[in-house]
Amino acid sequence: MKKLPKYIQIKEQLIAEIRRGKLRHGEQLPVREELIHHFSVTRATLNKALQELISEGWLTAIRNRGTFVATPTTQLKVAIITAMSSSSTLTSGMASAYDFSALMHGMVTALNHPVSFHAPEEFIGNLQKITNYDLVIWLMPPDEILEKIKPFSHKVLVINRYTTDLNFISTNHRAATREITEYFINRFDGKCKLFYLDVDQQSFFIAERRNGFIDSCAKYDKFYQVLTLNTNNHQHNLTLINDLQLDPSCPNIIVSGSRSNTGAVLQLVRERNLQLNKEIFYSDFDNIDSEQETGVKITSILQDFLQMGQQIAGAISNYSNNPVQLYIPHKIVNKP
Repeated sequence: MKKLPKYIQIKEQLIAEIRRGKLRHGEQLPVREELIHHFSVTRATLNKALQELISEGWLTAIRNRGTFVATPTTQLKVAIITAMSSSSTLTSGMASAYDFSALMHGMVTALNHPVSFHAPEEFIGNLQKITNYDLVIWLMPPDEILEKIKPFSHKVLVINRYTTDLNFISTNHRAATREITEYFINRFDGKCKLFYLDVDQQSFFIAERRNGFIDSCAKYDKFYQVLTLNTNNHQHNLTLINDLQLDPSCPNIIVSGSRSNTGAVLQLVRERNLQLNKEIFYSDFDNIDSEQETGVKITSILQDFLQMGQQIAGAISNYSNNPVQLYIPHKIVNKP
């Protein structure tokens, strides 16, 4: 990862200290010589950092007295980074609080603060653009970006991702999969066979959901089998799932981190003439209308995207120096 220029590092550190209240409004900064020594930089580098902070309203310079922390402006400059379109979401309406479109709908309709929307590509190649804003909301940033934005952690809020080093509003993907897995294990007093349907891609939520399943199996000392499916080869996936070695003497539990595997599981049920929720039990993610689509009520973990969007709007309206690390409660439907 390419390091930020030194003057930007100084800027971001001073802004973070102002945000946290370590540097209070009206407080005088140490003299230039002390700051040069503290940051181990040249006078020119320090002057560039301080001048930009003065221009942006963070600091104020009073002749013959020194440099002081300025009184904060009332208007935050907020950027929202998303591949979604706010206008099309509002035009098309909202089908359900648990539909992904509800995230943008909930956020935009609850906003009472001006924001600007940006495509991820505008920032991915130039993360220094984050310094142009007081607050940046990044909806579902790519995995490789999470580590790179940590130097800006005081002014970035990530959505539906989480890490201890960043502000976030998110579903707890790991806890959700752990909950449904433990539900099945406890329902059958541990007398069941467990399978997990994984995919051959690596991403934050894929890993978290898989780990939630593994957590539960480890907690109850249960053996399990993981099937890694190919995201681009449906026929291969059907073959893998149809070859599952089910145990006819006990309930067979199949947990999936995605609803994309549900069709193949239902085909397994039909071809082997099994009874869903009697001989085989299955759960997936984000399957809000399974009965309408398949004629079967599928046990599914639903994310409350509407509340997620509303909480984003609230975080903007009530922005403060305090960290935001909020898990949005999920819902499990159609438990057998």
